[in-house]
Amino acid sequence: MYGWTIFYNVESLFYIDIYVSGLSGERVSLIDVDISYSNLDWIIEEDLTTSSAYFGLIYLNADDIQFNDALGTIAISGNQAPWNSAPVFTNNSNQHLLTIYFTATARSCSDFTFASTGMLIVDPGATLGYNLCSGSVPSNCELDNYCIAAFEIGGLIESPATSCDGSYNQGVPSVDVSITESNALTFFDCSTSTDAYGDYECGVVAELDFTITPVNNYLHGCGLTSHDLDIYQDHLLGTDCLDYIWQLIAGDCTGNGELGAADLLEIQKAILLYPVSWQSWTFVPAETYKGMTLPACPTMGQDVVPPYDPFIEVDDVDEDILDLDFLGIKMGDANASCTECSDFWGGEEVFTRSSPILVNLECQNENEVLLTFDIDIDGLEILFLAFECASEPSIIYNAFQDKEMFLTRYEKGIFYISYVSLQIDGETFQKGSPVLKLTGSFSDVRKAGQPVHNELISKYFESPITFNLTRNYNYSVYPNPVHNELKITSGRENEGEILYLYNILGEVVSTFALVDNINTLPLNLNGGLYLYEIRNGNRSVMTGKLIVE
Repeated sequence: MYGWTIFYNVESLFYIDIYVSGLSGERVSLIDVDISYSNLDWIIEEDLTTSSAYFGLIYLNADDIQFNDALGTIAISGNQAPWNSAPVFTNNSNQHLLTIYFTATARSCSDFTFASTGMLIVDPGATLGYNLCSGSVPSNCELDNYCIAAFEIGGLIESPATSCDGSYNQGVPSVDVSITESNALTFFDCSTSTDAYGDYECGVVAELDFTITPVNNYLHGCGLTSHDLDIYQDHLLGTDCLDYIWQLIAGDCTGNGELGAADLLEIQKAILLYPVSWQSWTFVPAETYKGMTLPACPTMGQDVVPPYDPFIEVDDVDEDILDLDFLGIKMGDANASCTECSDFWGGEEVFTRSSPILVNLECQNENEVLLTFDIDIDGLEILFLAFECASEPSIIYNAFQDKEMFLTRYEKGIFYISYVSLQIDGETFQKGSPVLKLTGSFSDVRKAGQPVHNELISKYFESPITFNLTRNYNYSVYPNPVHNELKITSGRENEGEILYLYNILGEVVSTFALVDNINTLPLNLNGGLYLYEIRNGNRSVMTGKLIVE
């Protein structure tokens, strides 16, 4: 019911409060009020009136209030879609809509009338029907005249394999669920999200058709490591088979209905923080999933993923429907390790079946690094490295066969290398043989980067990787023999190295700090044979013999 208060006089400025009463927690999705006033000598203060609109009515603004002084009318209208985003009206007190300000020398209550009024409320259990009514002050339009019948639709979204942290009974929480009217009547769309149990519900208008589509496009890298690549690679090569249909669905990141090498490449991209176009999660209707079977494990190549629609359609809703269930599947996560979705790298640990493998990062100079394995590697399948460096390197040599499965990325001082072999026997490397040679600015190379696990998966073992950092300092010490002045040069900036000179008894007879690329050191030594050593901290960098004349 609409109404208004008594007006007040403040130096000939009067106002009228327009309000709605008789509502109890309903969402009002449409407002349509036409007000007429018969005294055309009055001056409506349009700016004051417009700015007085109830701030909670998100659909009422200046454009939704029209004034016509010649006819003496004020039209207020606005609508909000989807309807369940509209503001809630309560009957705790009269719900204020608008204040009409005007100046006048005289006024009478009968000068104002409601020419027409209307509201639209969609609410479960409401009487079917929608009418506008008209009347004078006060208006006696009954609430049911503005209501359309509605029903609840909803269901459960759960994981087929594990529980996300903070959820219950394998429910998938915080999934956005879009419920759209199938005939593009967007006013009646509804949106919600799953709770900690994976449940969702939304009220929809009776006798309409709807499409239910869950969406979760966050944290693409959650739970993804080289172990997922290993599982899918074994399946494609026929050396091991997937156990569950959800694993096959999760692997189809490209969405082409086939599991293949291109999907492994997409998983690599997500691990290395490359932007990807596929959804982080997919959702399979529970009834569809029940009818899926896992195809036989192939010997090589692609694998067909059973078709499904990631949505559910319902037509002509005439009752509550609360069994519209889905299976939520994290894309790329073959071992369901994405349980901590707030943690980008997931909760999976590296399962070590051998001692750590050592990779040598030999700094030839500050512009070149050579990577070699410390032991023989038989049948290398996956290599995943990360280390710190000053700028993005360029690869000038690599020993891998399948270049398409080789990815690199540089971000925030970390250089990432990821490689997956689809050769049946993988790659083989001998101890000390070059694997990668990189060029760039390596004056700041230190140790493995922390954000990414360094891993190596080979034919017979699986292991984390640590780096053995060595430097080839390329020092030149001359002349030799020397008389009274020794020169020491290097092709890089020095890092606090010190030259020690020893006599034949092993006693230190002189020390010099090397501070420049070219160091000229005066000697004041008796003639004879000496030994020299260049040290960096506790590490010996270079040694040799020196003859002083």
